[in-house]
Amino acid sequence: MTRPVTLALLMASAVFLSSCAYDLAEIEPYREVACFGQAKVSLRDAVEAAETEGGRAIDGSYRQVREMGCLERDAGYYDVTVLIGSKLSMVSVDAATQQIQPRKEQGFGREFGGQFFERLFEGSPEEHAKVTAQMKVHVHQAIDKAEKDGGKAMEVRAEEKNGRPGYTLKLVDHGKLRIAWVDGAAL
Repeated sequence: MTRPVTLALLMASAVFLSSCAYDLAEIEPYREVACFGQAKVSLRDAVEAAETEGGRAIDGSYRQVREMGCLERDAGYYDVTVLIGSKLSMVSVDAATQQIQPRKEQGFGREFGGQFFERLFEGSPEEHAKVTAQMKVHVHQAIDKAEKDGGKAMEVRAEEKNGRPGYTLKLVDHGKLRIAWVDGAAL
């Protein structure tokens, strides 16, 4: 490629990327939010199912990776990370049957691009595990508290904000995504 063409492509990319969503609620895939309503199992139930082997859940999120999953009545699944002693266990919980399986494949784009950006913006499971050790509030309690204001929890993760441990939750309320924070020190 010639230098002017390369520069033009770089400038066009910069303009495109600068117009990307700046609010986390805007970048959640519409397909996942739309399909989430078909999930018979709640995030709270998925977390409890994942903890049956022992340990403490540190994060969980709903996934629908199949493009036509909703139309084919595929309820999707929850990815849940559980801290058992000092080891992280990652499982998938079927959103229709509550069956636990090893972590499902995410699909090529999500596996490489999605996980990179999730770790960049939301942190890694290892970071979430460190924060969870400081908390008195359990994931179940955080979900219950956030859902009292309306909506159904779609994702939860342990993290620190301004030096305080807590949970960030994404909730779906009438098709709209809402972000909530629950302090992990006390309810």
